[in-house]
Amino acid sequence: MDHTEFHPGYTPKLDLRRTQQAIKVIKDTFQVLLAQNLHLERVTAPVLVAGGSGINDDLNGTERKVTFTIRQMDEAPAEVVQSLAKWKRVALGRYGFAPGEGLYTDMNAIRRDDDMDNTHSIFVDQWDWEKVITREQRTSGYLHHTVRRIAKAVVDTNKLLQQKYPLATRRGRPLYPDPTHPRTASVATYLRGELYTYSLQLLQAYLAFLQLLQARQRSLPREILEYTVRQYGFADLDAFEHHLRQVRPT
Repeated sequence: MDHTEFHPGYTPKLDLRRTQQAIKVIKDTFQVLLAQNLHLERVTAPVLVAGGSGINDDLNGTERKVTFTIRQMDEAPAEVVQSLAKWKRVALGRYGFAPGEGLYTDMNAIRRDDDMDNTHSIFVDQWDWEKVITREQRTSGYLHHTVRRIAKAVVDTNKLLQQKYPLATRRGRPLYPDPTHPRTASVATYLRGELYTYSLQLLQAYLAFLQLLQARQRSLPREILEYTVRQYGFADLDAFEHHLRQVRPT
C-alpha cells in the first residue's frame, strides 16, 4: 500500500500535504507541553522486541502479532510492537527514573487485527507516557493534582476554540471563575467537580484519551460543540458561526 486511503464516508478537511504539516505542528507542540506539565523526559521506544520476551503487550490476548526471524541472530524470533504498556514500566527502571519523574515516547506499532476507520489504522503512531509514583502518592492530593492537569488541558483547548469561534462559544460557560458572578459555574469549576468523582485509574485513562485525541488532531471540546450545533440543524461549527454573524454581526 503506497498511498493514503480514507475510510468510506470520511472526507478529510485538509489535503495530504497540509495534513502532514498539521501533524508536525501538533507533535512539535504537544510533546513540549506534555513534558512540561507531567515532568517527563523523551526516550526512544523500540519498534521490534524479542519474540517470547513478554515485553510486547498482548492487548486483549487475541490480536495476532507481526512476527519474523532475524538472520544474523541465528534466526531468533522477533515481534513488531503492538503496545508499549509493559515496555514503559521496564524502561522506567532501566533508565533509573525516580518518583515524580517519567518518560514519554513517540510510539510506532502495527496492530494487524484492528478495525480500520477514519481514526484507526493498523499502523499506530501516538504519544505514550508513564510515570513513577510511590505508594504514598496514591492519595486524594495526587488525585486532585491529576484533575487539575486534565482540567487545564481541556480549558486551554476551549480557549483556542473561543478564539476561532467567538460567537458560537459566547453562550457557553466562562472558562474561569468570575468573582463578580459567584453563582455561575465556569468550565474549570464544573469540570473539576465532575472529575473529582472519578477514580485515579479512570482519570489516568481519561488523560491518556485526551492525549490520544490530540495526537490524532482531534479536540474533545470541539467535537462536543460540533455535535451540539448539529442538533440545532447546522452542518458544522463554521455554518453555525456564519449564521450567528448574519443574525448578530460583531
